[in-house]
Amino acid sequence: MGIRVNKIIGYGLTDLHINKDSYNITDDQRFNPDGYFSLDYVERDKKFNVANFLDYLKQKELQSNNFEIRLLLSELEKEKKLIFEHYFAWDSEFGDPKTCVFVPPTCSEWWRNDDAIDYYHETVINEQKTNTILLNRPIYPFSSWINIKDFPPKIANRQTVELRNLILYHNKEFEITNEMVHKLKLEFDNIDEIMEYIVPTIPFELVEFLSYLKVFNNPNTIYQLRPLLYTYWS
Repeated sequence: MGIRVNKIIGYGLTDLHINKDSYNITDDQRFNPDGYFSLDYVERDKKFNVANFLDYLKQKELQSNNFEIRLLLSELEKEKKLIFEHYFAWDSEFGDPKTCVFVPPTCSEWWRNDDAIDYYHETVINEQKTNTILLNRPIYPFSSWINIKDFPPKIANRQTVELRNLILYHNKEFEITNEMVHKLKLEFDNIDEIMEYIVPTIPFELVEFLSYLKVFNNPNTIYQLRPLLYTYWS
């Protein structure tokens, strides 16, 4: 048990497969053994740093003339220092080894450490236990939903999102069936497909951040991340 509480909202995985003999995040086959997490702290800073990240974004912006990249560049260039380790939560010793969380690079306030209110809330209410809560909704200001049935993902149809939320929160009241879904002639034929493929968006800036760091073997793994609230002590 640690003495400082960490409370994070972000986008994460809760099903990591970690070897108990090594406790290395790259034990999970989704993580790139030659990417950011394969390096020690010194090598990470040499290969992956703010200057190189900005250059990476500038090259992409030249190739695509993407407004979102220009906006992200303007935000990041205001930062005096971006410490990459402050945007990834994975602690095999004090936290849950199966859970990792990623925070978008412009959202440093999403990670609170050693906060007095959090300390007493987690001590009195949750008995200082490690806790992961899947939010099952987008995190503001990244409030849209996406359809990940095909890649690249696309913005989800509004009617499908509304139906998904009815199923999740009010299905006992409305008793939605697969037959009803089929009759609506949306992009899915049944409830299971809607719940599997209509998910909260992954922020563009986080997609680019993790792609730059070569975190995953398959870039599409990024879309397995889900919004969550993670609490652990260190």
